[in-house]
Amino acid sequence: MKFFAASIFASLVGLAFGRTGPLGPENYYTAAPGLQIGVANLTVLCNVTAYGLIPINNIKVSALVQFTNANYVGLGDVIQIESGIGRVKLGSDLTGLLGLIGVDSITAKVTELGIVAGGTEEGVVDIAKILDLTVPNTTLTPNQPLFLQLPTTGGFSVTAHSDGKSEIITAAVGAVKLNATAHSKLLGNIPAYVSCPALARPVVIGFIRAEPGYVAKAVPKKVYPIVETPNGSLLGSAGIEFDCKTGSLGTFKLPTSVTGYIASLQVNAGEAFQFENGHATVSLPQTIQKAIKSSFPTADSFSIKLNSLRFSAEGASPEINDIASTSSPITTNTYKLTTTGSVKVDVPGKNGQLPPVQFTANADAAGDLAYTFLDSVSGSLIIKSGAKTVKSVAFNCPQPIPRLGLFSLNVY
Repeated sequence: MKFFAASIFASLVGLAFGRTGPLGPENYYTAAPGLQIGVANLTVLCNVTAYGLIPINNIKVSALVQFTNANYVGLGDVIQIESGIGRVKLGSDLTGLLGLIGVDSITAKVTELGIVAGGTEEGVVDIAKILDLTVPNTTLTPNQPLFLQLPTTGGFSVTAHSDGKSEIITAAVGAVKLNATAHSKLLGNIPAYVSCPALARPVVIGFIRAEPGYVAKAVPKKVYPIVETPNGSLLGSAGIEFDCKTGSLGTFKLPTSVTGYIASLQVNAGEAFQFENGHATVSLPQTIQKAIKSSFPTADSFSIKLNSLRFSAEGASPEINDIASTSSPITTNTYKLTTTGSVKVDVPGKNGQLPPVQFTANADAAGDLAYTFLDSVSGSLIIKSGAKTVKSVAFNCPQPIPRLGLFSLNVY
């Protein structure tokens, strides 16, 4: 995302072709504050040329792209994007044909993997020149899908402009090329060349805001699994730490992660789109737990009721979409107060889903991008002693600066 991705800024270091599966909060990423994790499923058109075989052009291939990066950066910052994992899938129809000519295994090497990084000094980065994207020899079974595993470690970086102005940095997949060798018991080694040209308008799969005075958060060198998403969609998680205030318990930090799914990365001008299957987690820190126990000595547990959960947009309307209200609040389960550490709270509940967040792309936005953000949150801490409610304490977490970027959509 940006998912919601984040903002989601992306890399094609993690690449897989053609797997989809169920979505649900039980499979979601949970990004730490300052980070975003996401996976997009794109369709690319590829041309295949193999020795002794007729060339095949414009094959539609579904590419899963997994990425991890900071969700906002400072001007001139070096932005690190860590690799995910990936697979290249060959369909059963193709493995059936290869089986007819005695092919029993395949090796491959990605020779070009372009990331179009708008708003950066580099402009375009060829990851294949940075990382060794060699696929080891993989056994082929005719008429069965074949997954070629790409390397799972490594990363790359781009540099934000340092011209003193706030800027949105975008990422899109450019050209992809690979050399493959099919190993045949009948014909020996058969070389093949696969070329997937960049689209005239590459599909932006994420964004980051570059702002004066901010510093990019360090990205952990951790491999996250690919969550399988339908073709054309994006799933992501973005994290932020809200500065929250209460009337009687003082101020506190609220680490928050929001995760969700958008069915298409493209929308026509004037058409609606929505973030759905959303889920959030917040971590109630020990500082506010101590304040609760100090003010209410009998308290042993709490729940949260949200009266406002606001999302905002640029290039789309409404400008603000609030999916909670006093008449229709979002509530959580009850959690025990602890003496050490934070308490992780699922919003609305374990594996529960938030209401959809809908916007409409502006009628004059064709050729541009529409951006969505997490804006602010407010509600009440319901403080309890056993089954009894001791006190309801209102809290407010204003819009962070910069806002937490979520999805970007390509408007046509």
